[in-house]
Amino acid sequence: MASFSLLGCHVCKQQDFAVKQALRTHLRRIHNIVLPPGRRGVSKKSCADRPYVCPSCAETFASLDDQAVHIAYHINRQLQLFLQYQTSSQAVSTSPEPSTSSTNHDDGGNNAELGAISPENVNLDIYEPKADDRFMIDGFDVSKAFYDFQVSVHKRILQGEYLKMESHVQHVLSLSSIFLVKPKRFHDDLVQHIPDTVLEKVVKDLAEKFDICTHTISLDLTSRLFPLIDDVLNNKIDRDEATIKMMQLKGQTSRKEYRIVKSFAMIMQKAPEYCISDTIMEQELITRYLEPALAPLFDDILHDTLFRWTATINQESKATTAISISRSRPDACVSGLHGVTWGISRGFGEVKSSIEANNNYSVARDLIRLGIFAKNAIDLNNMKGCLVFQSVGRHTFFYLVTLLHDGVYVMYEITKIEIPMCISDLPSYLGQIGRLMHVLTVYQDYCVPADQKDVGSLHSGKRKSMTDPQHDRILDPSKSRKRQSVTTFRLQ
Repeated sequence: MASFSLLGCHVCKQQDFAVKQALRTHLRRIHNIVLPPGRRGVSKKSCADRPYVCPSCAETFASLDDQAVHIAYHINRQLQLFLQYQTSSQAVSTSPEPSTSSTNHDDGGNNAELGAISPENVNLDIYEPKADDRFMIDGFDVSKAFYDFQVSVHKRILQGEYLKMESHVQHVLSLSSIFLVKPKRFHDDLVQHIPDTVLEKVVKDLAEKFDICTHTISLDLTSRLFPLIDDVLNNKIDRDEATIKMMQLKGQTSRKEYRIVKSFAMIMQKAPEYCISDTIMEQELITRYLEPALAPLFDDILHDTLFRWTATINQESKATTAISISRSRPDACVSGLHGVTWGISRGFGEVKSSIEANNNYSVARDLIRLGIFAKNAIDLNNMKGCLVFQSVGRHTFFYLVTLLHDGVYVMYEITKIEIPMCISDLPSYLGQIGRLMHVLTVYQDYCVPADQKDVGSLHSGKRKSMTDPQHDRILDPSKSRKRQSVTTFRLQ
Protein backbone atom coordinates (compact mmCIF):
# COMPACT_ATOMS: atom_id res chain seq x y z
CA MET A 1 0.00 0.00 0.00
CA ALA A 2 1.35 3.45 -0.91
CA SER A 3 2.78 5.58 1.88
CA PHE A 4 0.07 8.24 1.43
CA SER A 5 -2.82 5.73 1.71
CA LEU A 6 -4.94 5.79 4.89
CA LEU A 7 -7.38 3.29 6.36
CA GLY A 8 -9.95 5.11 8.43
CA CYS A 9 -13.38 4.48 9.92
CA HIS A 10 -16.03 6.78 8.41
CA VAL A 11 -18.19 6.40 11.55
CA CYS A 12 -15.86 7.11 14.49
CA LYS A 13 -12.95 8.59 12.43
CA GLN A 14 -10.38 6.18 13.91
CA GLN A 15 -7.41 5.97 11.50
CA ASP A 16 -4.81 3.60 12.96
CA PHE A 17 -5.62 0.47 10.96
CA ALA A 18 -2.69 -1.33 9.38
CA VAL A 19 -4.59 -3.52 6.91
CA LYS A 20 -8.03 -3.61 5.30
CA GLN A 21 -9.06 -6.70 7.23
CA ALA A 22 -8.48 -4.89 10.53
CA LEU A 23 -10.75 -2.04 9.44
CA ARG A 24 -13.47 -4.45 8.27
CA THR A 25 -13.26 -6.25 11.62
CA HIS A 26 -13.60 -2.91 13.45
CA LEU A 27 -16.65 -1.95 11.39
CA ARG A 28 -18.30 -5.33 12.03
CA ARG A 29 -17.60 -5.53 15.78
CA ILE A 30 -17.99 -1.87 16.79
CA HIS A 31 -20.51 -0.49 14.29
CA ASN A 32 -22.29 -3.67 13.09
CA ILE A 33 -21.35 -2.92 9.48
CA VAL A 34 -20.43 -6.02 7.45
CA LEU A 35 -18.43 -5.45 4.27
CA PRO A 36 -17.29 -8.12 1.82
CA PRO A 37 -13.55 -8.74 1.53
CA GLY A 38 -12.49 -7.70 -1.94
CA ARG A 39 -9.52 -6.74 -4.04
CA ARG A 40 -6.29 -6.07 -2.19
CA GLY A 41 -4.20 -3.00 -2.92
CA VAL A 42 -5.01 0.53 -4.02
CA SER A 43 -6.47 2.02 -7.19
CA LYS A 44 -4.11 3.69 -9.64
CA LYS A 45 -6.06 6.89 -8.92
CA SER A 46 -4.62 6.90 -5.41
CA CYS A 47 -2.59 10.00 -4.63
CA ALA A 48 -1.96 12.53 -1.90
CA ASP A 49 -5.27 14.23 -2.74
CA ARG A 50 -7.18 10.93 -2.35
CA PRO A 51 -5.51 9.27 0.66
CA TYR A 52 -8.42 7.24 2.05
CA VAL A 53 -8.85 3.66 0.81
CA CYS A 54 -12.03 1.59 0.81
CA PRO A 55 -11.63 -1.47 3.09
CA SER A 56 -13.63 -3.57 0.63
CA CYS A 57 -12.18 -2.60 -2.77
CA ALA A 58 -9.36 -0.54 -4.30
CA GLU A 59 -11.25 2.77 -4.59
CA THR A 60 -9.75 5.90 -2.95
CA PHE A 61 -11.30 9.11 -1.64
CA ALA A 62 -10.42 12.64 -0.66
CA SER A 63 -12.28 12.44 2.66
CA LEU A 64 -13.95 10.01 5.02
CA ASP A 65 -17.31 11.57 4.11
CA ASP A 66 -16.77 10.57 0.48
CA GLN A 67 -15.77 7.12 1.67
CA ALA A 68 -19.00 6.86 3.69
CA VAL A 69 -21.10 7.42 0.55
CA HIS A 70 -19.14 4.72 -1.25
CA ILE A 71 -19.49 2.23 1.63
CA ALA A 72 -23.24 2.76 1.58
CA TYR A 73 -23.13 1.45 -1.99
CA HIS A 74 -21.35 -1.71 -0.80
CA ILE A 75 -23.95 -2.25 1.93
CA ASN A 76 -26.87 -1.83 -0.48
CA ARG A 77 -25.20 -4.11 -3.01
CA GLN A 78 -24.73 -6.82 -0.37
CA LEU A 79 -28.39 -6.56 0.60
CA GLN A 80 -29.48 -6.90 -3.03
CA LEU A 81 -27.27 -9.95 -3.54
CA PHE A 82 -28.55 -11.57 -0.36
CA LEU A 83 -32.19 -11.03 -1.40
CA GLN A 84 -31.40 -12.47 -4.84
CA TYR A 85 -29.82 -15.48 -3.18
CA GLN A 86 -32.84 -16.06 -0.93
CA THR A 87 -35.13 -15.92 -3.96
CA SER A 88 -32.98 -18.36 -5.94
CA SER A 89 -32.67 -20.72 -2.94
CA GLN A 90 -36.44 -20.88 -2.57
CA ALA A 91 -36.92 -21.45 -6.28
CA VAL A 92 -34.29 -24.15 -6.59
CA SER A 93 -36.19 -26.75 -4.57
CA THR A 94 -39.22 -26.50 -6.88
CA SER A 95 -37.38 -26.13 -10.20
CA PRO A 96 -35.96 -29.03 -12.26
CA GLU A 97 -32.43 -30.07 -11.32
CA PRO A 98 -29.77 -28.63 -13.61
CA SER A 99 -27.46 -30.85 -15.63
CA THR A 100 -24.66 -32.39 -13.57
CA SER A 101 -22.33 -33.29 -16.40
CA SER A 102 -18.83 -33.42 -14.96
CA THR A 103 -17.40 -32.22 -18.27
CA ASN A 104 -19.32 -28.94 -18.31
CA HIS A 105 -18.02 -27.14 -15.26
CA ASP A 106 -18.38 -23.40 -14.76
CA ASP A 107 -15.16 -21.71 -13.77
CA GLY A 108 -17.01 -19.80 -11.09
CA GLY A 109 -16.88 -16.40 -12.78
CA ASN A 110 -13.34 -15.75 -13.89
CA ASN A 111 -14.46 -12.39 -15.26
CA ALA A 112 -15.51 -11.28 -11.81
CA GLU A 113 -13.11 -9.31 -9.68
CA LEU A 114 -10.72 -11.76 -7.99
CA GLY A 115 -11.35 -11.83 -4.28
CA ALA A 116 -14.89 -10.42 -4.34
CA ILE A 117 -17.52 -12.76 -2.88
CA SER A 118 -20.74 -12.73 -4.87
CA PRO A 119 -23.10 -15.16 -6.62
CA GLU A 120 -21.30 -14.39 -9.88
CA ASN A 121 -18.00 -15.91 -8.75
CA VAL A 122 -19.19 -18.39 -6.12
CA ASN A 123 -21.62 -20.16 -8.44
CA LEU A 124 -21.98 -23.50 -6.67
CA ASP A 125 -23.75 -26.64 -7.84
CA ILE A 126 -25.99 -26.95 -4.78
CA TYR A 127 -29.62 -27.99 -5.06
CA GLU A 128 -31.97 -30.18 -3.10
CA PRO A 129 -31.44 -33.94 -3.69
CA LYS A 130 -34.05 -36.01 -5.46
CA ALA A 131 -36.80 -37.33 -3.23
CA ASP A 132 -36.32 -40.92 -4.38
CA ASP A 133 -32.58 -41.06 -3.62
CA ARG A 134 -32.08 -39.86 -0.06
CA PHE A 135 -29.72 -40.97 2.72
CA MET A 136 -32.18 -41.99 5.44
CA ILE A 137 -31.29 -43.07 9.00
CA ASP A 138 -34.23 -44.30 11.12
CA GLY A 139 -36.58 -41.91 9.35
CA PHE A 140 -34.17 -38.95 9.54
CA ASP A 141 -33.43 -37.40 6.14
CA VAL A 142 -29.63 -37.00 6.22
CA SER A 143 -29.54 -35.86 2.57
CA LYS A 144 -31.92 -32.94 3.24
CA ALA A 145 -30.09 -31.98 6.43
CA PHE A 146 -26.74 -32.02 4.63
CA TYR A 147 -28.23 -29.86 1.87
CA ASP A 148 -29.47 -27.39 4.52
CA PHE A 149 -25.93 -27.28 5.93
CA GLN A 150 -24.57 -26.52 2.45
CA VAL A 151 -27.07 -23.69 2.03
CA SER A 152 -26.16 -22.22 5.43
CA VAL A 153 -22.46 -22.23 4.51
CA HIS A 154 -23.23 -20.57 1.17
CA LYS A 155 -25.24 -17.86 2.92
CA ARG A 156 -22.34 -17.06 5.23
CA ILE A 157 -20.07 -16.63 2.23
CA LEU A 158 -22.51 -14.31 0.48
CA GLN A 159 -22.70 -12.23 3.64
CA GLY A 160 -18.98 -11.59 3.30
CA GLU A 161 -17.57 -14.13 5.75
CA TYR A 162 -14.36 -15.93 4.92
CA LEU A 163 -14.04 -19.60 5.82
CA LYS A 164 -10.98 -20.61 7.84
CA MET A 165 -8.93 -23.47 6.43
CA GLU A 166 -8.17 -24.86 9.89
CA SER A 167 -11.66 -24.62 11.38
CA HIS A 168 -13.97 -25.20 8.43
CA VAL A 169 -12.80 -28.36 6.65
CA GLN A 170 -16.30 -29.87 6.69
CA HIS A 171 -17.76 -26.58 5.44
CA VAL A 172 -15.34 -26.28 2.52
CA LEU A 173 -15.81 -29.90 1.48
CA SER A 174 -19.60 -29.55 1.69
CA LEU A 175 -19.54 -26.88 -1.01
CA SER A 176 -18.30 -29.64 -3.34
CA SER A 177 -21.04 -31.94 -1.97
CA ILE A 178 -18.54 -33.98 0.09
CA PHE A 179 -19.84 -35.11 3.49
CA LEU A 180 -16.79 -35.71 5.70
CA VAL A 181 -17.58 -38.42 8.27
CA LYS A 182 -14.97 -38.73 11.03
CA PRO A 183 -16.27 -40.51 14.15
CA LYS A 184 -16.68 -38.03 17.04
CA ARG A 185 -15.22 -35.24 14.86
CA PHE A 186 -18.16 -33.14 13.68
CA HIS A 187 -18.26 -29.34 13.68
CA ASP A 188 -20.95 -27.68 15.80
CA ASP A 189 -22.39 -26.01 12.70
CA LEU A 190 -23.05 -29.42 11.15
CA VAL A 191 -24.51 -30.75 14.41
CA GLN A 192 -27.11 -27.97 14.26
CA HIS A 193 -28.50 -29.68 11.16
CA ILE A 194 -27.68 -33.34 11.91
CA PRO A 195 -27.89 -34.14 15.66
CA ASP A 196 -25.11 -36.05 17.39
CA THR A 197 -27.35 -39.06 17.89
CA VAL A 198 -28.02 -39.26 14.16
CA LEU A 199 -24.34 -38.75 13.29
CA GLU A 200 -23.43 -41.69 15.53
CA LYS A 201 -25.92 -43.80 13.62
CA VAL A 202 -24.47 -42.53 10.33
CA VAL A 203 -21.01 -43.74 11.39
CA LYS A 204 -22.38 -47.16 12.36
CA ASP A 205 -24.50 -47.47 9.23
CA LEU A 206 -21.55 -46.68 6.95
CA ALA A 207 -19.27 -49.12 8.80
CA GLU A 208 -21.81 -51.87 8.17
CA LYS A 209 -22.40 -50.78 4.57
CA PHE A 210 -18.67 -50.85 3.79
CA ASP A 211 -18.19 -54.17 5.64
CA ILE A 212 -15.71 -52.65 8.09
CA CYS A 213 -17.00 -54.22 11.29
CA THR A 214 -16.70 -57.87 10.28
CA HIS A 215 -12.93 -58.34 10.18
CA THR A 216 -10.92 -59.40 13.22
CA ILE A 217 -7.26 -60.18 13.66
CA SER A 218 -6.33 -63.32 11.75
CA LEU A 219 -4.88 -65.55 14.47
CA ASP A 220 -3.58 -67.97 11.86
CA LEU A 221 -1.68 -65.23 10.03
CA THR A 222 -0.44 -63.73 13.29
CA SER A 223 0.80 -67.12 14.50
CA ARG A 224 2.83 -67.51 11.29
CA LEU A 225 4.41 -64.04 11.40
CA PHE A 226 5.10 -63.60 15.09
CA PRO A 227 7.72 -66.40 15.47
CA LEU A 228 9.70 -64.94 12.54
CA ILE A 229 9.62 -61.44 14.02
CA ASP A 230 10.51 -62.77 17.47
CA ASP A 231 13.46 -64.75 16.08
CA VAL A 232 14.84 -61.60 14.42
CA LEU A 233 14.43 -59.55 17.60
CA ASN A 234 16.29 -62.25 19.55
CA ASN A 235 19.00 -62.56 16.88
CA LYS A 236 18.15 -66.20 16.09
CA ILE A 237 17.81 -65.48 12.39
CA ASP A 238 18.76 -62.45 10.31
CA ARG A 239 16.39 -60.17 8.42
CA ASP A 240 17.02 -61.73 5.02
CA GLU A 241 16.14 -65.20 6.27
CA ALA A 242 12.97 -63.91 7.94
CA THR A 243 11.99 -62.06 4.76
CA ILE A 244 12.45 -65.20 2.64
CA LYS A 245 10.31 -67.26 5.02
CA MET A 246 7.60 -64.58 4.99
CA MET A 247 7.47 -64.53 1.20
CA GLN A 248 7.13 -68.32 1.21
CA LEU A 249 3.74 -67.94 2.94
CA LYS A 250 2.10 -67.08 -0.39
CA GLY A 251 0.48 -70.48 -0.89
CA GLN A 252 -0.82 -70.54 2.69
CA THR A 253 -2.63 -67.17 2.73
CA SER A 254 -5.42 -65.39 0.87
CA ARG A 255 -4.63 -62.69 -1.65
CA LYS A 256 -5.39 -59.89 0.84
CA GLU A 257 -3.45 -61.61 3.60
CA TYR A 258 -0.43 -61.99 1.35
CA ARG A 259 -0.44 -58.24 0.64
CA ILE A 260 -0.12 -57.75 4.39
CA VAL A 261 2.64 -60.36 4.59
CA LYS A 262 4.59 -58.45 1.92
CA SER A 263 4.16 -55.26 3.95
CA PHE A 264 5.80 -56.99 6.94
CA ALA A 265 8.57 -58.35 4.72
CA MET A 266 9.41 -54.95 3.20
CA ILE A 267 9.40 -53.28 6.63
CA MET A 268 11.72 -56.06 7.84
CA GLN A 269 14.16 -55.03 5.11
CA LYS A 270 13.95 -51.24 5.50
CA ALA A 271 13.20 -50.38 9.15
CA PRO A 272 16.16 -49.36 11.34
CA GLU A 273 17.14 -51.42 14.37
CA TYR A 274 16.04 -48.71 16.79
CA CYS A 275 13.74 -45.70 16.49
CA ILE A 276 15.70 -42.66 15.34
CA SER A 277 15.56 -39.80 17.83
CA ASP A 278 16.29 -37.04 15.31
CA THR A 279 13.46 -35.46 13.32
CA ILE A 280 12.39 -37.54 10.33
CA MET A 281 11.72 -35.17 7.42
CA GLU A 282 9.08 -35.83 4.78
CA GLN A 283 11.29 -37.39 2.09
CA GLU A 284 12.93 -39.76 4.57
CA LEU A 285 9.52 -40.60 6.04
CA ILE A 286 8.30 -41.59 2.58
CA THR A 287 11.28 -43.61 1.37
CA ARG A 288 12.29 -45.34 4.61
CA TYR A 289 8.95 -45.96 6.32
CA LEU A 290 5.79 -45.34 4.27
CA GLU A 291 6.90 -46.90 1.00
CA PRO A 292 7.76 -50.34 2.51
CA ALA A 293 4.55 -50.41 4.57
CA LEU A 294 2.03 -49.11 2.02
CA ALA A 295 3.28 -50.02 -1.45
CA PRO A 296 2.82 -53.82 -0.97
CA LEU A 297 -0.80 -53.23 0.06
CA PHE A 298 -1.78 -51.57 -3.21
CA ASP A 299 0.91 -52.21 -5.81
CA ASP A 300 -0.18 -55.00 -8.20
CA ILE A 301 1.84 -54.88 -11.39
CA LEU A 302 0.37 -58.17 -12.68
CA HIS A 303 -3.05 -56.49 -12.71
CA ASP A 304 -1.79 -53.16 -14.10
CA THR A 305 -2.01 -51.20 -10.83
CA LEU A 306 0.94 -49.22 -9.46
CA PHE A 307 1.39 -47.43 -6.15
CA ARG A 308 3.62 -44.47 -6.89
CA TRP A 309 4.97 -41.30 -5.37
CA THR A 310 3.97 -38.79 -8.00
CA ALA A 311 5.96 -35.84 -9.29
CA THR A 312 3.49 -34.69 -11.93
CA ILE A 313 -0.13 -33.62 -12.23
CA ASN A 314 -2.51 -36.58 -11.88
CA GLN A 315 -4.28 -37.84 -14.98
CA GLU A 316 -7.77 -36.59 -14.04
CA SER A 317 -6.66 -32.97 -13.77
CA LYS A 318 -4.95 -33.25 -17.17
CA ALA A 319 -8.02 -34.66 -18.87
CA THR A 320 -9.86 -31.36 -19.16
CA THR A 321 -9.32 -27.81 -18.02
CA ALA A 322 -12.95 -27.76 -16.87
CA ILE A 323 -12.49 -30.27 -14.05
CA SER A 324 -12.61 -28.48 -10.72
CA ILE A 325 -9.72 -29.95 -8.80
CA SER A 326 -6.39 -28.63 -7.60
CA ARG A 327 -3.79 -29.13 -10.32
CA SER A 328 -0.91 -29.40 -7.85
CA ARG A 329 0.20 -32.99 -7.47
CA PRO A 330 -0.81 -35.36 -4.67
CA ASP A 331 2.12 -36.94 -2.84
CA ALA A 332 1.00 -40.45 -3.74
CA CYS A 333 -1.29 -42.04 -6.28
CA VAL A 334 -2.59 -45.55 -6.95
CA SER A 335 -2.81 -45.62 -10.73
CA GLY A 336 -4.06 -48.10 -13.26
CA LEU A 337 -2.12 -48.76 -16.44
CA HIS A 338 -3.69 -48.54 -19.88
CA GLY A 339 -1.11 -50.16 -22.06
CA VAL A 340 1.97 -48.02 -21.58
CA THR A 341 0.14 -44.92 -20.33
CA TRP A 342 -1.41 -44.09 -16.96
CA GLY A 343 -5.08 -44.90 -16.63
CA ILE A 344 -7.64 -44.30 -13.88
CA SER A 345 -6.64 -43.32 -10.36
CA ARG A 346 -7.90 -45.62 -7.61
CA GLY A 347 -6.37 -43.76 -4.67
CA PHE A 348 -4.41 -40.74 -3.48
CA GLY A 349 -2.20 -39.86 -0.53
CA GLU A 350 -0.78 -36.81 1.22
CA VAL A 351 2.16 -36.85 3.64
CA LYS A 352 3.44 -34.49 6.32
CA SER A 353 6.36 -35.06 8.67
CA SER A 354 5.76 -35.19 12.41
CA ILE A 355 7.04 -31.63 12.84
CA GLU A 356 3.99 -30.51 10.80
CA ALA A 357 1.52 -32.25 13.13
CA ASN A 358 0.60 -28.96 14.82
CA ASN A 359 0.28 -27.09 11.52
CA ASN A 360 -3.51 -27.22 11.41
CA TYR A 361 -3.66 -25.15 8.21
CA SER A 362 -1.43 -27.50 6.23
CA VAL A 363 -3.03 -30.69 7.56
CA ALA A 364 -6.54 -29.36 6.87
CA ARG A 365 -5.57 -28.27 3.36
CA ASP A 366 -4.26 -31.75 2.57
CA LEU A 367 -7.51 -33.34 3.74
CA ILE A 368 -9.55 -31.02 1.53
CA ARG A 369 -7.26 -31.74 -1.42
CA LEU A 370 -7.68 -35.48 -0.95
CA GLY A 371 -11.46 -35.17 -0.94
CA ILE A 372 -11.43 -33.17 -4.18
CA PHE A 373 -8.91 -35.50 -5.84
CA ALA A 374 -11.05 -38.54 -5.01
CA LYS A 375 -14.35 -36.93 -6.03
CA ASN A 376 -12.85 -35.94 -9.36
CA ALA A 377 -11.65 -39.49 -10.01
CA ILE A 378 -15.15 -40.79 -9.28
CA ASP A 379 -16.85 -38.23 -11.53
CA LEU A 380 -14.49 -38.55 -14.46
CA ASN A 381 -14.09 -42.34 -14.47
CA ASN A 382 -17.50 -43.40 -13.10
CA MET A 383 -15.82 -45.17 -10.18
CA LYS A 384 -17.72 -46.79 -7.31
CA GLY A 385 -15.28 -45.10 -4.93
CA CYS A 386 -11.76 -43.91 -4.33
CA LEU A 387 -9.40 -44.58 -1.40
CA VAL A 388 -7.29 -41.79 0.10
CA PHE A 389 -4.80 -41.72 2.95
CA GLN A 390 -3.25 -38.92 4.98
CA SER A 391 0.02 -39.57 6.82
CA VAL A 392 1.23 -37.26 9.56
CA GLY A 393 4.47 -38.72 10.81
CA ARG A 394 3.85 -42.39 11.58
CA HIS A 395 0.08 -41.92 11.88
CA THR A 396 -1.83 -42.77 8.69
CA PHE A 397 -5.58 -42.21 8.27
CA PHE A 398 -7.52 -43.99 5.51
CA TYR A 399 -10.75 -42.71 3.95
CA LEU A 400 -13.19 -43.98 1.35
CA VAL A 401 -14.87 -41.41 -0.88
CA THR A 402 -17.98 -42.64 -2.70
CA LEU A 403 -21.12 -41.14 -4.25
CA LEU A 404 -23.58 -42.67 -1.81
CA HIS A 405 -26.80 -40.89 -2.77
CA ASP A 406 -27.93 -38.03 -5.01
CA GLY A 407 -25.64 -35.09 -4.24
CA VAL A 408 -23.95 -36.78 -1.26
CA TYR A 409 -20.34 -37.86 -1.69
CA VAL A 410 -19.40 -39.50 1.60
CA MET A 411 -15.77 -39.22 2.73
CA TYR A 412 -15.67 -41.85 5.46
CA GLU A 413 -12.74 -42.43 7.80
CA ILE A 414 -12.07 -46.18 7.65
CA THR A 415 -9.33 -46.50 10.23
CA LYS A 416 -5.99 -45.26 11.51
CA ILE A 417 -2.73 -47.20 11.19
CA GLU A 418 0.56 -46.54 13.00
CA ILE A 419 3.50 -47.26 10.72
CA PRO A 420 6.45 -49.12 12.37
CA MET A 421 9.46 -46.86 12.83
CA CYS A 422 11.88 -49.65 13.79
CA ILE A 423 12.03 -53.44 13.95
CA SER A 424 10.83 -53.39 17.56
CA ASP A 425 7.52 -51.89 16.38
CA LEU A 426 6.64 -54.94 14.27
CA PRO A 427 4.86 -56.83 17.12
CA SER A 428 2.48 -53.88 17.59
CA TYR A 429 1.99 -53.79 13.81
CA LEU A 430 0.72 -57.38 14.10
CA GLY A 431 -2.11 -56.04 16.26
CA GLN A 432 -3.24 -53.85 13.36
CA ILE A 433 -3.76 -56.67 10.85
CA GLY A 434 -7.53 -56.39 11.34
CA ARG A 435 -7.42 -52.70 10.43
CA LEU A 436 -5.29 -53.43 7.39
CA MET A 437 -7.90 -55.98 6.31
CA HIS A 438 -10.59 -53.28 6.62
CA VAL A 439 -8.63 -51.02 4.29
CA LEU A 440 -7.95 -53.75 1.73
CA THR A 441 -11.58 -54.92 1.75
CA VAL A 442 -12.86 -51.41 1.02
CA TYR A 443 -10.16 -50.86 -1.59
CA GLN A 444 -10.95 -54.13 -3.37
CA ASP A 445 -14.74 -53.72 -3.28
CA TYR A 446 -15.14 -50.01 -4.00
CA CYS A 447 -12.10 -48.64 -5.82
CA VAL A 448 -13.20 -50.07 -9.15
CA PRO A 449 -15.29 -48.79 -12.06
CA ALA A 450 -19.03 -48.88 -11.43
CA ASP A 451 -21.10 -51.60 -13.09
CA GLN A 452 -22.44 -50.48 -16.44
CA LYS A 453 -26.02 -50.80 -15.20
CA ASP A 454 -25.26 -48.33 -12.38
CA VAL A 455 -23.53 -45.65 -14.48
CA GLY A 456 -26.78 -43.85 -15.33
CA SER A 457 -27.86 -43.40 -11.70
CA LEU A 458 -24.28 -42.55 -10.73
CA HIS A 459 -24.14 -39.80 -13.33
CA SER A 460 -27.48 -38.26 -12.31
CA GLY A 461 -26.32 -37.97 -8.70
CA LYS A 462 -23.11 -36.08 -9.45
CA ARG A 463 -22.44 -32.49 -8.49
CA LYS A 464 -19.75 -30.09 -9.66
CA SER A 465 -16.72 -29.44 -7.47
CA MET A 466 -15.49 -26.01 -6.49
CA THR A 467 -12.74 -24.64 -8.68
CA ASP A 468 -9.38 -23.42 -7.42
CA PRO A 469 -10.32 -19.74 -7.99
CA GLN A 470 -13.51 -20.27 -5.99
CA HIS A 471 -11.56 -21.82 -3.12
CA ASP A 472 -9.22 -18.82 -3.19
CA ARG A 473 -12.16 -16.42 -2.92
CA ILE A 474 -13.92 -18.03 0.02
CA LEU A 475 -10.92 -18.99 2.19
CA ASP A 476 -9.27 -16.63 4.62
CA PRO A 477 -5.64 -16.35 3.43
CA SER A 478 -4.37 -15.92 6.99
CA LYS A 479 -2.95 -18.87 8.94
CA SER A 480 -2.93 -19.61 12.65
CA ARG A 481 -1.73 -22.73 14.44
CA LYS A 482 -3.89 -21.70 17.39
CA ARG A 483 -7.17 -22.16 15.52
CA GLN A 484 -8.93 -25.28 16.72
CA SER A 485 -10.37 -27.80 14.33
CA VAL A 486 -12.40 -30.93 14.88
CA THR A 487 -10.37 -32.53 12.10
CA THR A 488 -6.94 -31.58 13.39
CA PHE A 489 -4.41 -34.36 13.95
CA ARG A 490 -3.83 -33.46 17.60
CA LEU A 491 -7.42 -34.32 18.55
CA GLN A 492 -7.29 -37.82 17.06
